Amino acid sequence: MAVHGTTRVKLIKGIEDNLQVRQFLYQSLVRSTPTIRKKGDSYGPLGFACNMPENYSSISVPLRAGEKVLGTLTLAEQSEGRYGSEAAAISETFAIMQPLPSKNARLFASAQEEAWSSTVLLQVTEASQNITGEEELLSTMNRLIPLLVGIKKCAFYLFDDAKNQFTMKSWYGFHPSVESKPY
Repeated sequence: MAVHGTTRVKLIKGIEDNLQVRQFLYQSLVRSTPTIRKKGDSYGPLGFACNMPENYSSISVPLRAGEKVLGTLTLAEQSEGRYGSEAAAISETFAIMQPLPSKNARLFASAQEEAWSSTVLLQVTEASQNITGEEELLSTMNRLIPLLVGIKKCAFYLFDDAKNQFTMKSWYGFHPSVESKPY
């Protein structure tokens, strides 16, 4: 929530405490076109938080990413009749363009995660081709699994048929006691 001309606390308090302010905000979210406030309409969040006169001007436009509504862009001015069709067109264009950078950032983060997973999987493939024994396998798995899954601790327990129990054979991210307990 970006705020200019009032405090964030006043804005949130107005939305929480005043039913008409909440209704104004809700209506701006469900409409497909900008809402231009007329004299006598209920107060919007900025008008209420800034103690504007009854005849203040306001325009509210839903912020959309495709069909998904992300929020609302609300502008307010103390003078009457400030916003018309031109302001509606400009604010609507801005409201459609505004979510693009955040969507692009999410897509970039997702692509980075996929690249990271591919890199770790490649390391798993390369490592598995060179493994010669059980100890080396467990060591490699303990090194790569936390990277792949994003965990901080892991352990491998192997079942001992002769003793009919599990014993911790390899671990990562913690120091087990000198004598690990069998399970």
